[in-house]
Amino acid sequence: MFYQMHIRIYIVLILGLTLVSCNEESKVENEIANIEANFIIERFDKAFFKASSKDLPQLKQAYPFLFSKHVPDSILLKRMNDPLLNELLVEVDKTYPNLLNTKEELEGLFKHLKYYDQTFKLPRVITLTNDIDYRNKTITTDSLVLIALDNFLGSEHMFYENIPNYLTDNMGESQIITNVAEGYAKNYVFQSSR
Repeated sequence: MFYQMHIRIYIVLILGLTLVSCNEESKVENEIANIEANFIIERFDKAFFKASSKDLPQLKQAYPFLFSKHVPDSILLKRMNDPLLNELLVEVDKTYPNLLNTKEELEGLFKHLKYYDQTFKLPRVITLTNDIDYRNKTITTDSLVLIALDNFLGSEHMFYENIPNYLTDNMGESQIITNVAEGYAKNYVFQSSR
């Protein structure tokens, strides 16, 4: 009887601690959910796809960091008319007519970053293509997030035929947020190790 009473007391204590712990987590998650994180995803990939030679100056002005001063306009114009690049852009547009899921996931990530880092400022988020450079699928800085959508077309996509399966398994939409979060994690680790 004495033994059973101790067991009941332990069970009640464990349940109580679990409830308190869950309430604390719930409180934090509610605070995070109430943080504002308004941003837009700029579709450079679509803008480049629809652009003509007369639109090039506006693109260069809006996205100067995406254009090297060492690359002449003639090369950029050839790139705009490259059939292989246009096929890639069509595939990206088919796969990502909108980025509602990605925006929602990024919003959650940004809210968490704002909660845990009071100095965090919402970045400019831009999508583009990078000729399936799977080593640079996303780039994150303190003010910018670049997402190369041609690296997230799905593991079975025809453009990935010559890429090893262990890499293509991580080339779907669900991996976008993982890659962006990993970029931020690396930035924070790098900062704290100085």
